[in-house]
Amino acid sequence: MLWQDPESRHFVAMVGIEYMYHAVVIRQLVYGVEVPPTDRLKVRQEMLDALDRQNQDLVLMGTVRIQHVVNDWREAKQDD
Repeated sequence: MLWQDPESRHFVAMVGIEYMYHAVVIRQLVYGVEVPPTDRLKVRQEMLDALDRQNQDLVLMGTVRIQHVVNDWREAKQDD
């Protein structure tokens, strides 16, 4: 899934996903050079929110390397 910045309309990130059973497995998160490290958390939250909205009947999961990112997103989502 490519992520487009709403202001610049440039593709600034990519999420590599795989559908397995009743889950969406997030395999990779890649940011373009246009996304400064200080904005990556915001972009990540927006991408995962959009992915969750698109797949409401599926569970978002991550690989061993990415699962902590999904956990952080869930915690931030619960705090809202």
